[in-house]
Amino acid sequence: MKKLINTQNFKKIINDYAATKVVDWVLRNRVDEGYSANFKWTNADKKILKDTIFKNKLDLKETSIDERKIENFISSIIENGLNSDDVKLYQKYKDRLPLRALGLAYDKEDFKIKNNKLESIKKIEAGFYMLEINILPKKYNSLLNININEMSNSKSDKVFSLTAQSGKLTKRLIFINADINISIPLNQNWNYSDLKFFKLARLTRNFFISRIYKKLGKKYDINNKVNVSDEDFNALWLEYNNIFSDINNSLLREYSEVIVEAEKVYNPSIKEQISNLNKWLSI
Repeated sequence: MKKLINTQNFKKIINDYAATKVVDWVLRNRVDEGYSANFKWTNADKKILKDTIFKNKLDLKETSIDERKIENFISSIIENGLNSDDVKLYQKYKDRLPLRALGLAYDKEDFKIKNNKLESIKKIEAGFYMLEINILPKKYNSLLNININEMSNSKSDKVFSLTAQSGKLTKRLIFINADINISIPLNQNWNYSDLKFFKLARLTRNFFISRIYKKLGKKYDINNKVNVSDEDFNALWLEYNNIFSDINNSLLREYSEVIVEAEKVYNPSIKEQISNLNKWLSI
């Protein structure tokens, strides 16, 4: 029997080539269209995938998945493409796939506690990620501040902020432009034992951008936006990241200060109130 390729190359093919094709298809089609929604490789795609995958070897010791099943699965996808039922099954069972073994996702096991921080044991690879985190401390808190810090000994280290609610799964996108270690400071409101779920999953660039558009309330047209320039991407990322930074910054201020500033937007000035009162009295 032919062997598949090594883990590193397999990960690169899935993430850089196959996943991009599939994600683009999912963005263009509703998943509930049944058998009428079919994803097909072109003949050129098939040749690239077959030549790349089946002319090499894959070490599956870490994945604990039968090699023949992997080969049959990949052969089927190459020949038949994906239909909407396949995508539904992927969404349902994706947490059982060996994404961590392939380096496509990181979880609690990839971090250690040091100096009251969670620090990644090895460098997180550059790429586009979705962070999913669920914290359930003993005391309910609707404003749990979480900071994900880059560890590069640079004065310009990035900080990715978000605010979570006790017991609720919270998500945010994270863009890492270089392989780097990250740390997550613990604080008085939660500690390691309160962390019930943590996953940093790799995304394709197109899917990452589509999530930014959704968060910003913009319409994402995969046919026209598939080639978003680096300049446009940086502008989108800054706008997205500022949403979380603004929330986090407001939490550092006294509640009385924030509410006064917010009320200014809704409360009319004294002059406007007197004018309105005169109008009402003259009726």
